[in-house]
Amino acid sequence: MNFLTVQDSLYLLARIRSVNFSRINSVVQTISSLFLLDPFLKNYIHQLSGGTKRRLHAALALIGPPFVAILDEPTSGVDPNARQQMQEILINVVKAKLTTILTSHPMDECARVCNRLGIMFNGQLACLGTIQHLKSKFSQGYTIEIKVRSISNDTNMTMIQNVQSFLLSQNQLNVETREIAYSTGSFQIKQSTPADLFELLEQHKQNLNIETYTISQTTLEQIFLSIGKKLDIDLQ
Repeated sequence: MNFLTVQDSLYLLARIRSVNFSRINSVVQTISSLFLLDPFLKNYIHQLSGGTKRRLHAALALIGPPFVAILDEPTSGVDPNARQQMQEILINVVKAKLTTILTSHPMDECARVCNRLGIMFNGQLACLGTIQHLKSKFSQGYTIEIKVRSISNDTNMTMIQNVQSFLLSQNQLNVETREIAYSTGSFQIKQSTPADLFELLEQHKQNLNIETYTISQTTLEQIFLSIGKKLDIDLQ
C-alpha cells in the first residue's frame, strides 16, 4: 500500500467494498474532501506525514461506507494541529450519520466528537449513554473556581486558604478541595444548588477578598475517576 498514491488507495478500497462503478468517482471525491486529502491525491502514501496518514487510514476505514467503522485512537501520536483537524473531520463524520466506534483516552476529545459515550474500566464496559446522561447520573455536584485579589504571593496564599477554610466550614455544601495554587482555588461542591452557593459567596465576597468565581459541571475526566473509585470499592 505504501507505494500506491492516495487516490489509488481510495479507488482500490472502494472497489473492494463493492462500490458501484458508476458511483466510484463521486464516492472517492466525497471521502477525499471530507478527510482533507484533496491536496495529497497524487502523493505516494510513504511520502505523507503522520497526521495525513492517519486521516487517510480513517478515510479508508469509512469509504463505502461500511455498516460500522472502528477507529482505534485516530488522533494519538500527532501534533495539536493535526489532532484538531482530525476532530473536525470526525464531527463531520457524525453529522453525515456514518456509524463509527471511536476509542480514545482524552476525555475532552470524547466530549467534543461523540454523541454517545461508553467508559471502559478494567476491561469492562462500566457505563454507556449520552454525555449529559452520564453527567446527570454519575456527577457529584459541580466545580467552583475562585480567584482572590492579587496582592503578594504570601498574602494571596493566605487569602485563598481563608476561602478554603470558609467553604470547608459550610457543612451543608459538602466541599472537597481539588487544588490550591497562588491566588486561585478549585473546589468540588457535592451538595447545595448553584443559586444557594452564589448567594453565600456574594454575602462574603468582600470579607474573603474574592475577585472572581466560576461554576462548571463535573467533567468527563472526573466522572471516569468517580466510576473507577466506585468499581474499585465494589471489587474489594
